[in-house]
Amino acid sequence: FALAFDVTRIALLHIHFLSSFFAACQRLEVCLFSSLWLLFRGKKRNILRRRSDHLKYDHMQLLVGIIMFTICLFTFTTILVYHCFFAIVNY
Repeated sequence: FALAFDVTRIALLHIHFLSSFFAACQRLEVCLFSSLWLLFRGKKRNILRRRSDHLKYDHMQLLVGIIMFTICLFTFTTILVYHCFFAIVNY
């Protein structure tokens, strides 16, 4: 019985790797969303003092932020669905 379980786990190892990959992508996008949200509010994260400081962004930085936010917004649902699917299949 234990041998069959081990063989099954090794055969499905790629699903574990995909689940870990999409979990890392999900964490990265959530972190990116929080940074872009601060960008739209005119703030930046100060790591040394552990707070948000005010910052004046120019138009090009805001344009790049809007483009990145749009791309992340549209890929967020796809990565969320893949992450949920592989997390369920993995367990």
